[in-house]
Amino acid sequence: MFVGVLTIVVIVVLTRTKLEKFGFLIGVLVTTIAVAIIALVQAAGVSSSVPNPDGEYPDPSGDFRGQGIANGAVGVFGGVPVGGSLSGTILIQNLGGRNRSANISTGVFALVAILLIAPFIERTPMPTLAGLLMVIGFSMINRDRIVTVWHTGRASSAVMVLTFIPALADEPALTGREAHVLRLLAKRYTNVEIARELLIAPATVKKHTVTLYDKLNVHSRSERVAKALTLGYVNA
Repeated sequence: MFVGVLTIVVIVVLTRTKLEKFGFLIGVLVTTIAVAIIALVQAAGVSSSVPNPDGEYPDPSGDFRGQGIANGAVGVFGGVPVGGSLSGTILIQNLGGRNRSANISTGVFALVAILLIAPFIERTPMPTLAGLLMVIGFSMINRDRIVTVWHTGRASSAVMVLTFIPALADEPALTGREAHVLRLLAKRYTNVEIARELLIAPATVKKHTVTLYDKLNVHSRSERVAKALTLGYVNA
């Protein structure tokens, strides 16, 4: 958030000076440098947290060089620059990775998978999310407490039942257009792409998305898709 505010301030200030023509460019450069520093610090943090199999820690300078070269190459192909990942490093170690070839082979495998079975991979997130929601839902059921409440008395049992039934029936009613927008959002369409698909203005799409946040009682795009999947508006 701080980086975004700083960028806006830089652009606004420069537009009032002789550097007006370069205001946007300089603002983008400020953001780029800030993000690069954050990524490097993140990589250094991972390096200092996870030692090599021989007990020694990696050379941060080597990590910086490798990350810079990789992100430079990714930018040429329109990819998204990345930084160090502590969870990814630990996962590879737990799977038996012992040296840099583990990361290289992981990248090669991901590249081959994307090139050969991209349509299949595209269908993987939704079923995975559905399964995760089912596991979380079932794990939240505490049978012992339900039995305890049921045997506590009629009043407690009635409160439990009256609370449970509305929770099952609490399904927001969406209009046909809202449901269509929701399905496109689940497919990771942008507002501009949705507007082009439905032949409506981007402002109208934004209005629909705000309404969806309210009706689905969610606070992020991922929560919105998960709720839509749970209610059956989107097929897994």
